[in-house]
Amino acid sequence: MTVFFDLLTTLFVRTITLFKMIWRNDMMDTKWLELYQYLQEKTGGFLYEGNIEDNLNYKYNFIKSQFSTVYSGEDKNKNDWLEHEAFTAFFSDIIRRGSLSLNQLDTAYNILMSAKLCQLALAVINHFRTQLSNDDFSLKAGLIYQQLGDHEHARAMFEDGIKSNPNSYMCFNHLGFNHIYTGENAAAIEMFEQVIALAPELSGGYQNLAGCYYQDSEFKQAANYCEKVLTLDKTIVATYITAISAYLALKNTEQAERWIQLSIDNEITSMELVRLSGISAFQCQRYEEAIAAFNHYLSNTPDSYDVLHLRIKAQIGAHQWTVLEPDLKCLLAFDPHDCELLEQLFLTYYHTKQWLDAECVMAELNKLSTHYSSTYRDQINEIRQQNSIAVSVIS
Repeated sequence: MTVFFDLLTTLFVRTITLFKMIWRNDMMDTKWLELYQYLQEKTGGFLYEGNIEDNLNYKYNFIKSQFSTVYSGEDKNKNDWLEHEAFTAFFSDIIRRGSLSLNQLDTAYNILMSAKLCQLALAVINHFRTQLSNDDFSLKAGLIYQQLGDHEHARAMFEDGIKSNPNSYMCFNHLGFNHIYTGENAAAIEMFEQVIALAPELSGGYQNLAGCYYQDSEFKQAANYCEKVLTLDKTIVATYITAISAYLALKNTEQAERWIQLSIDNEITSMELVRLSGISAFQCQRYEEAIAAFNHYLSNTPDSYDVLHLRIKAQIGAHQWTVLEPDLKCLLAFDPHDCELLEQLFLTYYHTKQWLDAECVMAELNKLSTHYSSTYRDQINEIRQQNSIAVSVIS
């Protein structure tokens, strides 16, 4: 009898514990309530008569209970996912009660896509399918699949949109991006050429072509398309970045400098533009200016080792030998046998009169190649002379 009572008590305690775990009143983040209110404010088409906050929390706790045996402990990513699922379940229930005009439908779709609620966006356009043209539905669905990373289904939707409306330049445009995502640059160029043929005043088509040609190292064509973009829209940051990068690759520093000035005149700001302005100044041998730009860039992105390398070269150009050692050692930590860095370290020690260190670095360089001994014969002789003097003074 005692054993039976103990077993019954254990079962009762476990049942109560499970009940509390399932029905405890955990609260969703208020951002979901605010999102619903924002959707309602912008569209007026998703009315809900009950207590929205209670319903959201009920959905959240119910879904959480279903996964209580799968997940344990606190996990921010898991909790975000649970809240996402709860809002999706809640909003899916009220979609069928909504009544939206085409403009309101576009607004709701754009809000949900911005919030990365792709499944909900798909549910909305499916529910209001009859209000959309075939090409508009295909475009919207394709963008959803694209955001979900399902490039195959996205491509099929964009192609269906083009079949429905051969003048749908936006379907061509996003089909171009689809080809970029799948590594088909030539096909992407064909799509963007269709875009500018159908919408010659759309700056994005030219910008996308500029990007594609830059990726193909066709820098002249990339620059030409950037010039076209500039006549249509002076606010696209990527245009300035692509144009300056292309002109620098073409060694046309005059045009690169022109575009840098244009970015200043049009109040375009970007850390990438800071980096590019540093490179342009370096190519023009304005080393102090280049160092200032690289310093600013590295203060924001300290792990940019390519820029660190460029700063070293600029500092050498400006004969700033006293500041070089820490940066050189930082890069040599990744590759202790980098001949160029070792050579720069040797020169740093030579110019700062650290004779013993200079001789040690030269010994390492000679292990890699014997030509350094002849290249720096005069410096080596001076170093050995200075080291001899130091030894004689000590003795």
